Parts: sequence; C-alpha cells; structure tokens
Amino acid sequence: MRAINELTTSAYGKPLFKNVDRPREFGWVLRASQSEWDGFVSQADKLLSENLNAKALDAMGAPKNDDSGKAMGSISRLQWVLENRANLPSKQVDLRLKSFREVRDARQKPAHALRKNVHDNTIVRKQRDLLNEISVSLEALEIIFSRHPNNKSWKPDELLRGTVYAL
Repeated sequence: MRAINELTTSAYGKPLFKNVDRPREFGWVLRASQSEWDGFVSQADKLLSENLNAKALDAMGAPKNDDSGKAMGSISRLQWVLENRANLPSKQVDLRLKSFREVRDARQKPAHALRKNVHDNTIVRKQRDLLNEISVSLEALEIIFSRHPNNKSWKPDELLRGTVYAL
C-alpha cells in the first residue's frame, strides 16, 4: 500500500490510500468462529475500500456519478480509473478488484443482519485465501500505477519482493 501511495502521489499528486498503517486489531483469526471472521472482514474493508482516498480518485479524473446519475462507490470509481486511465480491459479490472469486492460483500452480511456465532473450521483457510487474493490485487495495482509516465524512474523495494507467500 505504501508503494501504491508513492506511485499515485507521483502520478496524480494524491495517495490512493488515506492510511497505510495496519490496525492493531487486524490479524489472524484466533478462534474459528463467525464473529472472529466478521471482525476480520470488517477490518479488511476498512483497510481497502473505506480507505480509498476520494481526493486521489478525483485527481485521477474518476467521475462521482455513473451515466444514470447514481453516485459511484470508491471501488467503482477505482474501476473506472483502471479501465479509462490505465486502459485495461473490463475483465482484467474485475479480476484485479475481485478481492476488494469480496471483502465488501463479506462485510455487508454481518453489518445488516443478526448472526449466530458458530464455530467453522474453514474460516482460517478462507482468511488465508482472501489475504492471498488481496496481496495479488495490491501487487497488480502497484504494477499498473508504476507504468504511469511520471513513474518511469520508480524502482520497487527489492527487500519486499518475494516476501508474500500463502500458508
């Protein structure tokens, strides 16, 4: 996220993410329960879609409303940027933003319904898989923004390369 912020600041004058510090509460699920999963996806959503900087999206030229006049959310605005500024095909953009949307969808369920706190052995694997998808998405965004003409001289931090792996 720090690298993406460096790149978007260089290219558009604003960082894409408002905050890049990991919240203390964001970490591995310790108990494989529904409430732990709900807390995790809530924190992940705060780090991803709720953390997108509207001023950066404005600087990138992303419209605030769609063609029908309906307000666009931050993920949809980022999608517009990737399709119209980075000239990526819609299918590629959907793939790059899939984890953002999965986190947002997973967060919506507990935010709008009462749920039982049940034990679920698959939660740890779900968390691992989702974190891997998020990592792939963020790395893809880094690559996309590094191709902006203002970022020609940018070099990724070699110490960070190869340190992300699935458990």
